[in-house]
Order: sequence, then C-alpha cells, then structure tokens
Amino acid sequence: MVIDSVSQGQFGLDQMVIRRINSVFAAFPSIGKVILYGSRAKGNQRPGSDIDLVIVGADVTEEKILEMDNRLEELLLPYTIDLSRFHEIENPKLIEHIDRVGIVFFSKRPEEHKPNTVDSGKIT
Repeated sequence: MVIDSVSQGQFGLDQMVIRRINSVFAAFPSIGKVILYGSRAKGNQRPGSDIDLVIVGADVTEEKILEMDNRLEELLLPYTIDLSRFHEIENPKLIEHIDRVGIVFFSKRPEEHKPNTVDSGKIT
C-alpha cells in the first residue's frame, strides 16, 4: 500500500504534485521510504523553493537515483527536486537536520506513517 503522509496544501505543494512524485517512487521496489527535509518540511518554504528528499533503501544504487531523477524531470513539474541517499550522507549536521525535521513523504508500509521516522541519524 502506497501512502502519502502529507496532506493537501502542506509544504507549498498541491496534492496532485505529491501523488505524481510518489508515483515515480512507487515504481522502485528497493525504496523503503522517502523523507522530506529542508524548508518545505520546516514550513518556511518560499515560491521556487526546491523539494529536498532523502531516499532510504539498502539496494538503492546511484543508477537508480539517476533513473528516478530522469523520471521526475519527465513530470515537467515547476520545482527542482533534490534527491540523495540517506546512507551516503556524511555531514552530521545534515543528518541531525533530517532527524529533527524529516517527514515521511512516501512509504510502502502504513506503519511508517509518522511525522518523523528518523532516530538519532538512523532511519527506523
């Protein structure tokens, strides 16, 4: 079951935009979940703010990230989407930021429908 943990109008994104983005993630079985962070997660986004997303999944390769990027670009959305893999983040301040403000944007498991599923730099 694919879930959206964000509601209409949150983060300055229309629900249809969220669903279109999540349809890309649903096509990749190796994704465990996708966490939204940055200004949109904090609620202080501005017009033109990018969408910062971190991908959680043990088998998500760089090639898969590039394929996701290409599919997201094909949606022709008026946003820049910044994808990264959680397990490759080395900056402790960024890990702490994701831990503090990260929100599940996409998950295939309903039990992960929580505002923050990052615990002390470790994805739960």
